[in-house]
Amino acid sequence: MSFSDDYASLVCDFKAQVEKDNRCGIKSVFIPNIRPQAPVDFVLIGAEPSLGRKGYDAFSKMIEGGFKNFALSFEDFILHFCVREYLCKGGGTYYLTDLSKGAMATKYAASKSLNKYKEWYPLLQKELELVEKPGARRIAIGNAAGDFLSRMKSYPPDRTILHYSPQASKYRGKEIEGRERSYCTFAKRISVDAIIDTAKAVWRDADMEPFQHDLLEQLNGGSGLTESRKKLMFDYKVAFEEIRKSGARG
Repeated sequence: MSFSDDYASLVCDFKAQVEKDNRCGIKSVFIPNIRPQAPVDFVLIGAEPSLGRKGYDAFSKMIEGGFKNFALSFEDFILHFCVREYLCKGGGTYYLTDLSKGAMATKYAASKSLNKYKEWYPLLQKELELVEKPGARRIAIGNAAGDFLSRMKSYPPDRTILHYSPQASKYRGKEIEGRERSYCTFAKRISVDAIIDTAKAVWRDADMEPFQHDLLEQLNGGSGLTESRKKLMFDYKVAFEEIRKSGARG
């Protein structure tokens, strides 16, 4: 079978696992990732999708209309921008995924996460075997994903980066110390237009252009490129440039 066929088969397995989670009392909604066209150079792994402020019914309707994971919030597109600009510079490819593929309300996630991740782990192993190039670098998004992957040992992350969730915003800016001049230059040059342009490119690549008008209104109506978000971007810039310079996994 082709890569596309293998990935489609895996998506069916993801949907079945979400259905199993729901039967076990873990209320969640399957949300597909943006499908790679072929194995990639970098895989970034979060913990689980979030419903955000949307209810299950509204979120389900969006997914039925073609909505994909990692393509909604301002922080989502900060991550995409930094991956494209600093990690994949020069033609690298990437894929964003989560340990589990069921979006759920944040307030219900923490109490059920560990057992849920263990149930999902065999599918994550299949996913990584399919989507990673030989020597691909694996990056955990946030400590929840990083700690779990390190504990399971089969597919440890090469590096764990700060999660982009506003809940972790107090930790942003840790890479600025000793690089204050570089950060000031960076903060002056970066613009919200770069994030919006990235969002448009992601929506186009993910066949999500029917959502573009509403999502653009949402992004433009928010708080924009705040100082906190600039600090997050600088943290990612430093981390991704270090990863890229270190080369492929041996």
